[in-house]
Amino acid sequence: MTMLMMMMRKVTLLVLLVVFGWSSGAWATTFTLTFDALPTGDIAPFTENGYMITTDNYPNHTYNLAIQNVGGANQNVFLDATPENVFGTQMIIQRIDGTPFSLVSLDIANLAAGSSPVAAGTSACAGGGYRMEIQGAPTGGCHLYTPNSSTFTTISPIDLTDITQLQVRLVSRGSLIHAVDNIVLSSIPEPSTALLLGLGLIGFSASKRRPASRI
Repeated sequence: MTMLMMMMRKVTLLVLLVVFGWSSGAWATTFTLTFDALPTGDIAPFTENGYMITTDNYPNHTYNLAIQNVGGANQNVFLDATPENVFGTQMIIQRIDGTPFSLVSLDIANLAAGSSPVAAGTSACAGGGYRMEIQGAPTGGCHLYTPNSSTFTTISPIDLTDITQLQVRLVSRGSLIHAVDNIVLSSIPEPSTALLLGLGLIGFSASKRRPASRI
């Protein structure tokens, strides 16, 4: 077998590894949204690590989500800034490039440590009730929570994958101060990005095997 044929086989193998790694999610990148770098107070739209975070405050857009420090460094969380708003407030997370991503986990708590007057059901996000609603679009269903402890608990929705938008809606009232922290998101590079990475690996491999030139 000639040197050229051996090189072509290795190049083909590297390309296949790149394609397989991208398609299987092996190169997925994980990012944790902690809010620790943000100032306390009402949240303004911002971008971080390829994600765009905005708010949608139904029905008249006069309410807001807020950042609050719950004690010490690196302990910023986001919560409903106006619990008297029975419609709640909503954080919307999307990739800046519009590519799909997944929700791996997030931490939830009720800072007031009270019980919700309406228990979370299993239906879609519709109707009244004081609770958290975690929903993905265009698919993924709706996850409803009514935490009654001020200690944060990690939850891991199992079907919020390949979504283009994540909606975290908080409806607090009375003895409820719903809060969320440490939103762990996972995304897979675009095919073009993966291909460029693969070509870089191929070029690196070829340069490592190229014999040194003689003087």
